[in-house]
Amino acid sequence: TSETNISLLKWMKTQGAWEPTCLLELTEFSPLGLRGLMAKHNININDTIVRIPVELLVTRELASSHISSSKVLKGGLKQFDYLTTLELLVIFLLITKTEARRNKEFAMFWKPYLDTFPSSYDVPFFCSDDEVNKI
Repeated sequence: TSETNISLLKWMKTQGAWEPTCLLELTEFSPLGLRGLMAKHNININDTIVRIPVELLVTRELASSHISSSKVLKGGLKQFDYLTTLELLVIFLLITKTEARRNKEFAMFWKPYLDTFPSSYDVPFFCSDDEVNKI
């Protein structure tokens, strides 16, 4: 919703993070319902579109560290070397979204970001060939 997106932008501004360098608009791209930012003018190949400080990025290091400290998975940080970045991100998001009771400060920090995620969605990667061909 636009209220959720406004909350995200306010959060990013309070963290000193939101520095669009061109005119951007939050957009839902049809027909698949994909969401993202759309530039309102032509972008040159070397243009910077937005600057976000590393503190607001979910990096492999942040995800690994948080997953390890959550004690949800047994084992040391070595086990995360075998996971893809996507797998780490998914585990990080699941833990962060569900552990608000245990680590409120950390979960609340990421809440405006997590609230922008759709409640459900389809990923073509997991669709059958017949389903993909219908798109």
